Order: sequence, then C-alpha cells, then structure tokens
Amino acid sequence: MSEKDDKNELLDLLRMDPPFRRYVARGDIPEEIDVPGPHGDADMAFIRLINMVNSDRLSRFQPVLGSAGMGKTHFYWVIKDMEDADEKKWTTVYIPSPPSPTRIMLHFYTCIVDEAGSWIFDEASENIVNRHYEHKGWFRKDSLEDVIRKSLEEYPGVYSDFVKALIIYKLDKKRSDLAKRWLLAENLSDDELTGLGVRSIIDDDDIAFAAIRVLTNETSRPLVLFIDELEGPYNMYGPEGETKFLEAIKKIYNEAKNTLILASCLTEIWDRIYSTADKTIQTRIEQPVKLKPFTLDDLKEFIVKAMESYWDRQNMVPPDDKLFPFTEEDISEIYSKSNGNPREAIRHMISKLDEILYGKKEEVKAEIPKTEEYVIKLTPTVISDALIKALKHIGEAKGINVNISSFGGKIERSKTKIDLIIELNKDGLTKKYCIEAPNIKNWNRSGGVTVFYAAKRLKNAIDEGVADNAILIVPEKTSGSKFKALEEDMSDRLITLRFNENTLKNFVKKVTDEIFDESVQKIVEPILTSAFR
Repeated sequence: MSEKDDKNELLDLLRMDPPFRRYVARGDIPEEIDVPGPHGDADMAFIRLINMVNSDRLSRFQPVLGSAGMGKTHFYWVIKDMEDADEKKWTTVYIPSPPSPTRIMLHFYTCIVDEAGSWIFDEASENIVNRHYEHKGWFRKDSLEDVIRKSLEEYPGVYSDFVKALIIYKLDKKRSDLAKRWLLAENLSDDELTGLGVRSIIDDDDIAFAAIRVLTNETSRPLVLFIDELEGPYNMYGPEGETKFLEAIKKIYNEAKNTLILASCLTEIWDRIYSTADKTIQTRIEQPVKLKPFTLDDLKEFIVKAMESYWDRQNMVPPDDKLFPFTEEDISEIYSKSNGNPREAIRHMISKLDEILYGKKEEVKAEIPKTEEYVIKLTPTVISDALIKALKHIGEAKGINVNISSFGGKIERSKTKIDLIIELNKDGLTKKYCIEAPNIKNWNRSGGVTVFYAAKRLKNAIDEGVADNAILIVPEKTSGSKFKALEEDMSDRLITLRFNENTLKNFVKKVTDEIFDESVQKIVEPILTSAFR
C-alpha cells in the first residue's frame, strides 16, 4: 500500500471516529490529556500547601485564577491524578455551584461523603470508639451505651446525633446499615429514626457543618475541597446567594481542621470577591496563583499527546508524523486565533480538523450547540423555577401577576429558613405563598422526614405571618404519620403537589420548552384559584 493510500485510510478513520469531541472540561468526566506548563505555578502552590496541612492539620485557602477557558476545571483533574499517584495521601472533592441558595453546608457534606466513600466513616468512628471504649484483657469492657455517653461528653449538642450514628455504624451490626444511610443523608422514615435513636437529619446547615467538623477532626487524610467557579452562585442566585456560599466557605476555613480549599475563580471577578472578606480572612488567604495560556510548544505537545492517545485507542501504530493530520502551519494558525487560550485552541483545532477531513472550513461557533436530548436535574432550584414560570404564564391570562418576594434563606421577621416566597397580585389584592421543594434524591420513593421538616418550615413561616399560604412539592409516595398530621393541621393553607420522577421531569421539561398544555395547567391552576376565592 502506498503512502498516499495509508494517509487516506487514516483520514477515513478520523472521519468515522473523530479524536476531539468536546472542548469544555467537566468535573464529572476525567481529563485524559494534560500539558503541565500552564498550571506549573498552581502545582507548586498546591504541593507546598498540602504538605503543610499534612504536617499541622490547619486549614488553608488557595485561590486559583484564570479567564474563561484557561483550564480551571481541568486543574481539578490534575490534582486528582496527583492524589492517585501519591498513594492517596489526601482526598480531592469536587464542589460545583450549589443547586440551591439554601442548605449550602448540606451541599458541601454530600459532595464530601460521595467522593470519600466509607473510609471517612470507618476512620472517624474507629478513632472516636478507641478513645472511649475501655478494654479488659481480650474483651471490651464498655457497653454501646457507655461509649455513646462518653463520646457525647466530648461532642455535645448539635454534634450528638452525628457522633451517635457513627458509633452505631461501627459497633452495632444490626443497625450499622441504617446508621450508614443516615450518615449518607438519605431519607429515613419516622420509625427508622426512632430505631436509630436520633432526632435530627443532616439537612439543616448546623447539623451538616457539625458533621463536616467531626469528620475533619477525626480523620488523618486531608480533604482538598476544589470549589469550581467561585463566581457561580452570584451568577445563579445574585448577591444574596453568593454571600451565603462565601459564608459557608469561611466557616469551613475557620473552624474545620485538616482541609485545603482550592477555589477556582475568573481572574476578572476575584478582586470583587476578595473585597467582601473581612480583614482577618484577607490576611490569611494565600497569594492567588494564575493559570497561564498555552505557548506554541504547549499546543504542539497537546496535539501530539491527544493523537498518540487516539491511535492507541484504535489499536493502531501511529504515523511517523506525530502531528498528523495537522501541519506546522495549521498549528501556528490555531495558536494565533486562540491567543493560547486552551479552550479556544481546542475549539479551533476541531474546526481545522473538519476543514482537513471534509474540504471545507466550518464556522467556529461561540457556544456548544444544544442537543435534542438533555438531562433534567431535579434540583430544588430547577423545580421551583419551573413552577414559578408556569404560574406567571398561566396567571397572566387570568389577570394575576406573580412575582418573587424573597429568595433563599432566612426571611425578615422570621426565624425560619425558607427557599422561596412569591406574591400573587390581582385587582389590588396580594397573597403571599412560601414554597419548599426539598432536596430529594429519588422521586419514586417516599420523601421521608426530609419532607416533614420542609412542611414544618412552611407552617412556621405561616404562623409567623411572613406568608399567607404554602406550596410543598413532594414525591407522590410520601407518607408518615407526622407529615400527615402536619398536613391536616395546615388544611386549606397548604397546597401539596405530588410527583414521581417521570411526572416531575415531564412538568419541568414542558415548562422549560414553554409548553403550557392541559397537564401543566392542571398542576398550577389550583394554586391560582386558591389565592382569590
């Protein structure tokens, strides 16, 4: 076969299975190709700080700055690879923007336990038990109740339920699985909570932070919390949402041990965020490190590594020309157009490859095109946004204006933290509705006590006079005697919307696509009707 035939065969393969499919790094998809030059300074800062945390167990905060596309999320995978290469001397946890401006500590906690797995419960419970479990010869002397009592002297109050669950997880074989479910912040029934002997769930910020503090106190391996897009909460929830997020980070930084916080942030935004910190925090924050753009040699290195990986996946001997199908001229053109921005370089690389393979130059698009299929994440914010959008659209036709009155957190004149309050206005009359969409993992199961606590917050808000009525969005299988009693007590002041996974996704998708058909109207019209009967 001639050299020309070989080249055509390789080009045919590249058409069938392109080597570059995306140019935006994600926290849930590992990055295969790395060029170390642009993040060299950040690497050195990280290694220095993780060694310090390992040595003195004091927490540190390191900002990592870069413009859009400079590799901030990619740096998370760099740290993750370093963790694996260094025999897991730390655990790196990816922290995306929170799905709601409330219960932010729960967001941090669930990210931590999802990434860490059982080892963090095993080591924390082992350390607590060994301090308070006396031995007599070959036998353990203390009973389970003795160990719990002694441990709660060390960890009283808000820490008590978490520590109790840790000890039961360690020592009680019959209840160990139930305790682990509680520790994983799963929804437990009233009977299960009673059987476990705890009164709370890891839902409130105080309980979630107490849990984080116990875990960081009682484990030897540091946690590296990689906060991706520090500016994200501001973009999603405004100044109030950003403040809550930064306060949560500050609390972890000040009070949790053995933690290194890596906060990636747009260079253009950092000065504003830094200015919101108090002087004490400002003096303790590490000097920001900046990610650098690709040099021309970095870009060549990236292409060589990417193509080597591609030919390896195809189980083929790579061409002698390591840059194939690109030329030196192609790479210079890509570098010039991208100004060394890694994301832009990959974007132009894809465009150039299209030109090589299909003989025409594809326009480089400013955004990733939407696909027909997309994943709907049923977060509290997504659900609430869909409900409000539907209420506004359908209410407008009925002469009812719907506006957001308060969004996220503690409401003025109230001790209760509420996700959302909206106002319905018609003919000079105004009715306020507080809304709760609990953070539910599986909408095909009962909401358990998570829903009960959400209903309780709504009732408190009504009793305190900050809202006239309430809307509670729950899984359709939600039951429980406490919840039913509370639902009956609120009677016509509470509207309960019940969904399963499919019906809720359908509702959200239709509203997102601005399809306000009979099924959507059936959900929201009872709310509009109840306001002005």
